[in-house]
Amino acid sequence: MDDLHKPRMPIKDEGMKCSICEAESKGELCEEHAEAEARIRDHYTTWHERMDVTWEEYLRLLEANESSGKWIREVASYLIYSGARTRSP
Repeated sequence: MDDLHKPRMPIKDEGMKCSICEAESKGELCEEHAEAEARIRDHYTTWHERMDVTWEEYLRLLEANESSGKWIREVASYLIYSGARTRSP
């Protein structure tokens, strides 16, 4: 496997990087993407009650919605394709 396709593991002294944008982070996501994820999870109940959508359907709607902010769309995509889509709030 060439270097371009190898998974990137943080080096001890390097610190953590956001899984989406590779910005410095204290966890899996940088501050901006973590805030977007919190907002996505906070608003799911309302969407589910009003539109009767599943967690995955909700994420796909956010991902496709041009009116959603960039970070919201990026996090929705990340949750869908990382397998986190099954972990609804």
